[in-house]
Amino acid sequence: MNKSTSTLPSIFTLLNLSLGVLSILYTIQGNFLIGAFSILLATLSDSLDGFVARKIRAESTFGKELDSLADLTSFGIAPSILIYLKYFSPILPTSIYLHVWGVLITMFFPICGAIRLARFNISPPSQNFTGLPIPAAGGFLAALSLSYPKLKSTFFLIPNICLTFIILSLSILMVSNLTYPKYKRKDLSSKGKSRLYLLFLSCLLPLFNYKLLFLPFLLYILFGII
Repeated sequence: MNKSTSTLPSIFTLLNLSLGVLSILYTIQGNFLIGAFSILLATLSDSLDGFVARKIRAESTFGKELDSLADLTSFGIAPSILIYLKYFSPILPTSIYLHVWGVLITMFFPICGAIRLARFNISPPSQNFTGLPIPAAGGFLAALSLSYPKLKSTFFLIPNICLTFIILSLSILMVSNLTYPKYKRKDLSSKGKSRLYLLFLSCLLPLFNYKLLFLPFLLYILFGII
């Protein structure tokens, strides 16, 4: 295998990292739409680097470590900053308690994500993921930010309480012992395959409305719980 071929997966990993940094930059500028879509594009790039590495048999320890660093940025730090600035920051001056709580929640998510990635890196190869993968958690937060105002007005949700519950739940799921299937598995039961087919079909829904982008992520999150 030549050097240019072996570095191909790393190109997608660096694209993933670049999109995460881009999300942070646009979020800080107040462009939350591009910030969210940058994270969602990073999830696509993240899936491609692993796919390409397996296809050309270029998996390596270097690629695994680089991927973890990119994932922490794109799916741990970037979504936290997005949610913090879009939903928690505007209400912070009203109360020091809300300020402290918003900061703690923002910190807790990437901390759990870092623990999840570190545990994955030292774990032996397995047919499943242990704990919710951080791309799914971060991608869900980014996708939810696109539709949350509509959901809030529809279901009369209280922003602070609801978002706090969502972020805490995702954080705990990442460090939990629940198992989530890898897409490359071929030994799933018929029930498992049916659920994956349902997940695949849900990926078509955002074609009709981008505000439904959170549904595929939600179904995958529920997959491990069910």
